[in-house]
Amino acid sequence: RSSTLWAEAGTDMGSLDALVSRGLVHRSQYGFGIHAVIRAVVADRMPLKDRDSLHSLAGAHLSRHGADPESLLEGAHHLACAKNVGELARLLRSKGMTILREGFVEVALALDGLDLAGANSADRAWILFVLGSAKDLVGAPDAEAHLEEALRLARELPVPDTSLLSGVHEAIGRHLLSCKDAEVAMEHLDRALDLAAATGENRSETEVQRLFSVLTCRVLAFLEMEKTARALEDARAARKLAAELDDPSLMAVAGQNTARILLAGGDAGGA
Repeated sequence: RSSTLWAEAGTDMGSLDALVSRGLVHRSQYGFGIHAVIRAVVADRMPLKDRDSLHSLAGAHLSRHGADPESLLEGAHHLACAKNVGELARLLRSKGMTILREGFVEVALALDGLDLAGANSADRAWILFVLGSAKDLVGAPDAEAHLEEALRLARELPVPDTSLLSGVHEAIGRHLLSCKDAEVAMEHLDRALDLAAATGENRSETEVQRLFSVLTCRVLAFLEMEKTARALEDARAARKLAAELDDPSLMAVAGQNTARILLAGGDAGGA
């Protein structure tokens, strides 16, 4: 995907120029690219070991250098094709929510059916968490089972991963909320909030985004239960976090939620 990747693979750049002149490789904003049909033919004729090695190399490169969700999604696809579960879990741990937040639910296609039998519990939990979250966004019937298994694995880890636990509780809460089970959803969202808030004042940007996401989901749950005062309290806390991040898109979400709450409470003027 980029000239850096070709160099990492030990490719002779002069040979690449020759392929460009023959129309087999094209230059792009990323460096060099290969037509999908040519890539598929080459991959089919390549020994499996070599194919997996190149998938791993491409996935690792995109994990490190991918600057947008689409590149990260492609990295996840390469790592899944290589069955490189450890690198895939590391990518999802750091960038999985970024991929989903931008609507790239296709990550489920890369993860579904992946053999996790030899993976450690933490890696399996992260992969199942992102897989279940992606499937829930498209209403897949097995989404809840993936999330419940991720929660079981996360609870059994010898060293608790609060980011994972908070994320899974929030995802299950969102799922239950979509099933109109707001009371049980709130139990998971309360736990998610406790875990997300436990990081204290010195939170990373990712941790602040997690806290914002949990608060936003709680707003929806409180509205479902017609508890507008509690919803407004969480909406204001979420708006404060959005301002802290100086993120216009999050500010817009917080503003919309506040308006919904005021409308639900009969305050059309305030909304």
